[in-house]
Amino acid sequence: MLGIITDTDLLLQTTVLASLSLGVIMQPHMVETELAYSKSKEIINNRLLTLAVYHMRPGGREPKHYHKGVEFVYILEGDCETHEKGQLYQYESGQVHEVINTSPNELVFVCLTIPQDTPANTVYV
Repeated sequence: MLGIITDTDLLLQTTVLASLSLGVIMQPHMVETELAYSKSKEIINNRLLTLAVYHMRPGGREPKHYHKGVEFVYILEGDCETHEKGQLYQYESGQVHEVINTSPNELVFVCLTIPQDTPANTVYV
């Protein structure tokens, strides 16, 4: 089950909104990958956390997976089968989730992963 965040999680919302207001993610530089999505802007990436902006092509899908930590996802643009624009989602450590973009539009989202997003911290099921 998705955990939809309410106004009580001000820390993450403030971080995302501050990034937006500073224009940090307004000029993405796409990095081409073979995946259904690409990381366009890495805002913070250290041992404690990763904060990055991703773009998912129409018809794209990230398979079911979980993280060995907490992940917050905020949808900037687009709606899809699993996520809605303007919504903030929280995934606890070990909580399986996926992203399926069945819409004809690109999905743009910000992810905050604690601890750092690494291949070792993401497990596909």
